[in-house]
Amino acid sequence: LMRRFSEEHASPYYARHQRGYLLEAGFSPTQGFAQAAGGGSAQMGPFMFRNIIKPTLDAIRPWIVENGHATGEHVDELLEEFQAWSERPDAFFALLHCAAVGWAV
Repeated sequence: LMRRFSEEHASPYYARHQRGYLLEAGFSPTQGFAQAAGGGSAQMGPFMFRNIIKPTLDAIRPWIVENGHATGEHVDELLEEFQAWSERPDAFFALLHCAAVGWAV
């Protein structure tokens, strides 16, 4: 669901082009960077569920249901499964954030 949403509303492959777009727009120099967040601990799984997974699914729930990808009940089931997963002792979550900045000189 997340991949389909990303492909319809944004590009999950956009990050690799950010510096090029800035250069094309006249910014120079440019710099790109990536930051990873996540981990695996008794605190990290539930934290990521509460602060990343649940809010994200809640935000795209209308799109999921309106486009027939799942029912509201199925989304609720997914959230219950995600929460159960987040509390497992082997849960591990990682999120990669990519960005670029450019300067106009």
